[in-house]
Amino acid sequence: MMKTKRILIGLALIIAIAFGFYKFNTYPKKIVANALYSVETRAVDQIDNYFEGLELSEIYYDLKTEGNMTFSLFIDKGIFYKERWQYINTNDVLNKSKYLYKRYNRGNNYKTFREESVINNEVYIEDSNFSPYVFYIDSNTLNSLYKNSTAFRELGYNINKQDLFKAPKSFSDYNNELKKCVKDEYTDVLHSIKVRKVSNYKYKITLEPDKLKNLIDKTFEFYKTRDNFSYEKIAKAFDIIKKKLDRDLENRDELEIYIITDEDGKLVKLYSLDKLYFLDFKDKFEITLPDFQFRISKEKNDHYNTFYGHINGRNFRMSYYPLNQKFIYHDDKNLRIDGEFTDVYRGRSFKFDSKLKGTLLNEVAFRINTNPDKIERKSDAIEVLKLNQAQWNELKNKRMMENEK
Repeated sequence: MMKTKRILIGLALIIAIAFGFYKFNTYPKKIVANALYSVETRAVDQIDNYFEGLELSEIYYDLKTEGNMTFSLFIDKGIFYKERWQYINTNDVLNKSKYLYKRYNRGNNYKTFREESVINNEVYIEDSNFSPYVFYIDSNTLNSLYKNSTAFRELGYNINKQDLFKAPKSFSDYNNELKKCVKDEYTDVLHSIKVRKVSNYKYKITLEPDKLKNLIDKTFEFYKTRDNFSYEKIAKAFDIIKKKLDRDLENRDELEIYIITDEDGKLVKLYSLDKLYFLDFKDKFEITLPDFQFRISKEKNDHYNTFYGHINGRNFRMSYYPLNQKFIYHDDKNLRIDGEFTDVYRGRSFKFDSKLKGTLLNEVAFRINTNPDKIERKSDAIEVLKLNQAQWNELKNKRMMENEK
């Protein structure tokens, strides 16, 4: 799962180079910008064609533009950890009350849990580690609560976290915020970029590594400081790649990238002469970054779709069967995944269940629905701001005494 995130992050990095181009209509910059922007479409189309019948592209673009969803993830950590873990996230962006819901369950019987519900400025928190009660916070009073009580910090919240208890947003909204956040860095990259036509459908881009590194640093900081489960995981995975990119960019005087397009202006290939940066859509799908390589090719079969490929020293093969919506993955490191898509509503929702062998995990399952589950207000919640420090300590100690029994 972590490697999949790195692949997506690698694609995002390549797309990031193109963000600033959109204002420039001069030839050939406009052509190069359009080619780089086509990366997202081509990648989504390939995934959609592979998982035939699910219409994942429709789900993806709905999430991107509207943001409405319920997403749940279940992990059975197996005999070694003896723990089951579940995460549920609901965003109802288009609802006038702007509903947001998160719940974390841990333990074999999910006795350990944490739940947050946000409805406009109303925040409801339930944490099994602290109290059997439901707490209520008015998000407009966070600063006052932070100054006058330890409750906020002891519940594990960081007042400096961006978007903490804010209304849910679509990924497009986040992307617009990202563009504003990195506007100066984008401008610096834009002014330093040189684009030259080499031949028909081939172009050379020259970038200044220090300016590109500043852009990557600011982008990383944006993801890292958002109170968003997906962005937090992206930032964590991106940190691994970022360190390698930093080392490479710091050792370059300039970065030269060549781009080849098809007759329609869509990207076919992107590469540096040293092949440390490489993206290919022509005969296969391949992406290379410093110390990272992913390559995948399609195998022709009549009744199922098969890809075989390579990820950083690991050769793998995966097949999807459209008729019964089963999925099989295995590699030369003895990892095997047997999965199945169920509860499929094409272009809207599905559930994926899988059993794993050759790893510490026993089972991984997740569900996505672009029609979000309903979120209810909590009754009999205790308003944290009205508690003095002694009252808060009493509630906290009551839970500690119960846990000791």
